[in-house]
Amino acid sequence: MSTRKPVSIGQILERLGNSEQQRLARRSQAIGRLEQVLDPFLPAELIGRVRVGNLRDGLFILYVESAAYASILRFQVPQIKRCLLQDGRIRPERIQVRVLPGRAHQDKPARQASMSAASAAALEGTARSLNDPDLADAMARLSQRGRQTRD
Repeated sequence: MSTRKPVSIGQILERLGNSEQQRLARRSQAIGRLEQVLDPFLPAELIGRVRVGNLRDGLFILYVESAAYASILRFQVPQIKRCLLQDGRIRPERIQVRVLPGRAHQDKPARQASMSAASAAALEGTARSLNDPDLADAMARLSQRGRQTRD
């Protein structure tokens, strides 16, 4: 069994040497500039959700955080390609859309369930009118949870 320890990114970059670090930095900056060129041609709902993966040999790779956004973007690809070609700064032959796995839920805060006072009162009233004691008890407990969230 291997006893390899994790290596920091700084240590990896030190091993690569200065020329390789500079090449990576230039490539990263170039991709950042490509995103700036692309953003004005994206539909409003996709701005900030599309990341440039690469532009090489005429293939422009774009990443999105979910299949739903990928579907929207794929529908817009012909129009985006036309706009980019007219602009002239990027001349893609093909545009490929990919989904970044595991990114969909990173930016979303956990949703907190809430219940209005009217809903809690309606549940409580319904619980009192039910003939099934188990269901009445469950609805009464649920109405109490609604009351606790506002206290």
